[in-house]
Amino acid sequence: MSTHLLAVWGALCWRPINAVPTATLVLAFLTWQLADFGITIGYHHLYSHRAFRAKFPVRVVLAAWGSAGFQGSIKWWRLRHRLHHRFTVSSTRRSSRRD
Repeated sequence: MSTHLLAVWGALCWRPINAVPTATLVLAFLTWQLADFGITIGYHHLYSHRAFRAKFPVRVVLAAWGSAGFQGSIKWWRLRHRLHHRFTVSSTRRSSRRD
């Protein structure tokens, strides 16, 4: 996290004057974060692992945010992730921090 914060700080402080508007940098950062949340919370935890239940509007928002990450459709991502777990996680443990 600190690397990302330093990158944002550097982009805001050490850029040529008027090279990129601050609003554009803020919007890019927010888009990146929302896409990351969509992949992590939506694609990974909600759709792949079924770790929690969500109402339809929340599922739609997480799907839209996840699609902003350009990592494929929910069906493709879920399939590939479940195949990943099939061959990497033993039957004695469900997941680990490395997966």
